[in-house]
Amino acid sequence: SGKVGYYIQGGPAFVHSEAADDTETELSGKVGLTFAATDSLGVYGELAGITNGEDADGDEIIDWGTKVGVKYSF
Repeated sequence: SGKVGYYIQGGPAFVHSEAADDTETELSGKVGLTFAATDSLGVYGELAGITNGEDADGDEIIDWGTKVGVKYSF
């Protein structure tokens, strides 16, 4: 218990739109952290982002997501 782990992932994401029958290449990435509170209980958190084109001003749009949770092993 008390062990901390982390991960980083990134690269291209191929996003297909059925409405336009088009595939765009975006950039995606995530970082995460895990913590073993006990031998049976773990806690984790993640922050992920993916580009989503540009807005009307030409600035890159990034969609963000988070994930937090616990994992119990028995």
